Amino acid sequence: MKLLSTILLGIFLFSAHPSAYSAIYQYVNDAGRKIYVDRLSQVPTKYKNQLRKRALNEPSIDPIQQKKHALENAALAQKMAARNTKRKLLALSKKMKTKVKIHQNKVIIPVNISHAGSRKIVNLLLDTGATSTVLNVDTLPDFNFKNARQTYAQVAGGGLIKTWLLSLKSLSFGPVSFDDKNVLMIDHQGTSSSDGLLGMDVLSKLDYKINFQDSHIIWNKDEYLKIQQQISSLDDVLK
Repeated sequence: MKLLSTILLGIFLFSAHPSAYSAIYQYVNDAGRKIYVDRLSQVPTKYKNQLRKRALNEPSIDPIQQKKHALENAALAQKMAARNTKRKLLALSKKMKTKVKIHQNKVIIPVNISHAGSRKIVNLLLDTGATSTVLNVDTLPDFNFKNARQTYAQVAGGGLIKTWLLSLKSLSFGPVSFDDKNVLMIDHQGTSSSDGLLGMDVLSKLDYKINFQDSHIIWNKDEYLKIQQQISSLDDVLK
């Protein structure tokens, strides 16, 4: 509404100034109807011998008012550009901040995975002690043990467990995305608060900060802070 009011005010100021003169042309067509045009080229040749010309008032502005309007338009354009930039930065900022579940200092992250033409969200425990990202086999009902390569992984205490290597089409969360991501599948027995582990094969590539009080993670925290500063600067422009 404020933008519309500014535009309407500009139109009003523009139309309120003294007038200059230009011309319109009048002729009568074959049906006896009077036709008025503002350009000579719009008059058919056969009617040009009957032309009548009369003055038409057109709005004009003096150089001082013209400069004022130019400054107003530049300020308006700057604010519109600032709004668009702020909207994009807010969207990026939101993507860099992930809401998580925290229970007994365990951080569980919602992760998007894509496999065999389907997508789903799994809840993975952030585990800096896990070398690889791990999924429980029951998170993928269509997982086929026979077509997967069997391996073994060492667990805390030195024991080995049977695992299967699986290549996901994609794994993503926040602003982070991995294509053709290899993960380990385990046949977990018993209950669990998560669908697997988000390991160091992913976490070591990221700069993140956990906010335990508000239950969220900021990914690429330095970049996130820069974006917040840019948004603050834009707010000053939009005041």
